[in-house]
Amino acid sequence: MADAEAAKSLSGLLNGIAQKVYYNNSEITEQLLKRELFPELPQDAFTALHDKMRGLIKVNQMLKKMADIQESIDRIVHRT
Repeated sequence: MADAEAAKSLSGLLNGIAQKVYYNNSEITEQLLKRELFPELPQDAFTALHDKMRGLIKVNQMLKKMADIQESIDRIVHRT
């Protein structure tokens, strides 16, 4: 049961960070995510976890942009 709860909290953290990064939802703060999802975690451990998960979201965002650029290049190349 603890694993399921941890997975649910981690999923919530990723969703919250995505809301902030992708949709600029200013209501989502690091403090809100900690309070709601990981209240028992020491602040320094939560900050490290938050930063790692935010990095994953940013990498995913960058990969999507790169895929969009590649798609545009492919369309241009196939036109000529």
